[in-house]
Amino acid sequence: MIITTTAYGSSGQESLLSSIQKRRKGIGCCPLTMKIVKERPLPHRGKMKNTDILDALIADRIVEVMNSAIELDSQAIGSLIEARVACNDGLADHPSIQVAGTRGPDGELSYQVGLLGILSALAGTQTYKGQPGWSRVAAVFKVCCDECGTIKTGEMEGDPCPMCGRNLKVGPIECFQRL
Repeated sequence: MIITTTAYGSSGQESLLSSIQKRRKGIGCCPLTMKIVKERPLPHRGKMKNTDILDALIADRIVEVMNSAIELDSQAIGSLIEARVACNDGLADHPSIQVAGTRGPDGELSYQVGLLGILSALAGTQTYKGQPGWSRVAAVFKVCCDECGTIKTGEMEGDPCPMCGRNLKVGPIECFQRL
């Protein structure tokens, strides 16, 4: 099961925040080398803008760091990604940070934000499967059966277990991937 909503340190010369601020002003800067990135055609994607290249590099770095963290302590990282905290309308209206909204019995909307929503904002959004606004970073979870212990990858929560027929549930985090 892939969940998207979807840290990166400073290189010593310039922080990621500075890179993002420059990106918003139209200057592309590689977060790994801090050199200006020029627009260039890529064989599999066509021509990319400076911001697309920067966002792709940041997404790659997020995936690399988070996957190495999973290797060290998958339970801690899984718990961090699953955790959500209440947030206000201001954060919910942020142009890049992705939040989840739920409507209560009284019809009022409330919002929650998690680590994946913040990480996703760092990597920017893209058009994925024809739909704009998708994160470049996804968390992949195993899906398991409480009844017989079957663990599956690629199945969805609520699908029937191939062994016993009970509904599958979200299990432990498997990895992060770039979309």
